[in-house]
This record gives sequence, C-alpha cells and structure tokens, in this order.
Amino acid sequence: MRPVQGSTATEGVGRRCRGLQAAVGCRPLLALGALMLALVAVAAACGEDEDGGAATPLVTPVPSSATPVIIPSPTGEASDWEGFRQFATRIEAALAAKDVDFLLDRAAFYDYNCPGPEEFTPCESAGQVLRVVDSIPILPSEATLLETDALRDNIQRFLDGAQPDLSDDHGDGALKLYSISQRSEEGGVYRALITKISTPEQSPQRELMILQFRFQNGSWGYARILQGILLEGFGVEQYFSQAPEDLNWERRQQ
Repeated sequence: MRPVQGSTATEGVGRRCRGLQAAVGCRPLLALGALMLALVAVAAACGEDEDGGAATPLVTPVPSSATPVIIPSPTGEASDWEGFRQFATRIEAALAAKDVDFLLDRAAFYDYNCPGPEEFTPCESAGQVLRVVDSIPILPSEATLLETDALRDNIQRFLDGAQPDLSDDHGDGALKLYSISQRSEEGGVYRALITKISTPEQSPQRELMILQFRFQNGSWGYARILQGILLEGFGVEQYFSQAPEDLNWERRQQ
C-alpha cells in the first residue's frame, strides 16, 4: 500500500597549564607557546618588504585532509542519524507524557497560497495565505492541510484512547514510537512511526502516524504527517515503503 503523494502545491511542504594538563599535558602547550613566539619574531623581522611596503600577512594553511564533524546546534540537537536517534528519545518521552505541545512545537508550518476555495483545505478565497502542514492519509484519499488548531486536535486525538491491554502481531496496544528511518533516496528526510491500538465503536484497530522530519534552523521539525489504520496482511512499516530496499526501519525497544 503506497501513501498518497501530496500535490505540487503542498510540497512547499541544520558550535593556565594545570587546568589542561589532564587532557593534553603541559609540555606540548609550552612547546606550542615557544613556536608561537618564534613566529611572532619572524613576522617582526619581515614586517616590511624591501620597498618599505605594508607587511605581508602570514597565512596558516588548513589541512585538506581534515575530517568534517557534526556540530551540535544551540539546542543540543545534531543533524545526522545518531542525532535523530537521540532526538527519538525525546519523542518517546513526549508520548509517555501525552505532551501535545512538544509535538505541536515541532511542526514546521509553511505558507500556502490558496488558489481559491478548496474542498480539502481550509482555503476560503484566492490569495489567502495559510500557515499549514501536510496531512496525507495512508489509504487512497485526498491530502489535506492542517493549521495550528486542527493539528493540535489531530495530535490530541491520536495521543488519547490507546488500549495497552490489547495486542496483535505487532505488540501491545500502548501508544509508542515503533520505529524510525531515513529513506535513502530522500537524503535528509527522517521518519518517526508512532502507533497504538484503539477501540472506536468497540472494534480494535491499530492506528499509525508517521512524522516526516528534516533538520532545519538548528532543530528537528516536521511539515508532513502520514496517518491511517493498519489493514490485515500488511506489516507496520510496509505502509511507508515504496520498495523492499526501503525497509530500512530501525525498531525501537518494545
């Protein structure tokens, strides 16, 4: 089962010696200090060229073999796979506390310019600008756009009503972060799959919600949600995979 893709209009949808002795030792520091003094002396001797012109600055080359590093953002979050795994623990804590505000604060709302009144969006007139995230159903259906209040209601409903005493082939019915992934062909897109068993009208069903994250402006945020009910015969992650090679989900501890 493939999730419905959003329309082009909704696709709009990243720093004294004793104190350092234990880490690097005093002698290297003293040697480094002597080297710096020597460089200052050379600079003074060569301060002017033969024509009395301005001093030529000394340029220290940066080794081209330097290994790039992931620098944590001011929020303490990092933009690589390990950084997303660490961020996943915050998602789990939010789910345990049913913290709607945490999940709402991570929504990366974008501006959507309405072409006119639309059936599946909050648009009422042409030229209206909405702050939204994409909401895409798993089953074939129209994608829609969620503004802040609608997104809050949607998250609140999903966080409520889990039935931990029930179970199926995928585990118990408690609200949980089931797995996370990075789709190889979508570099920079990470996904968090949340699930629970609910009992609307006394009929147990496993509900799925996936938040599609990107690292922007120093933190993780999502601008797209995929959501629906697990149908018989499907694995949980299969709903969000286009081909077998995409099944690279990392299961969280259940």
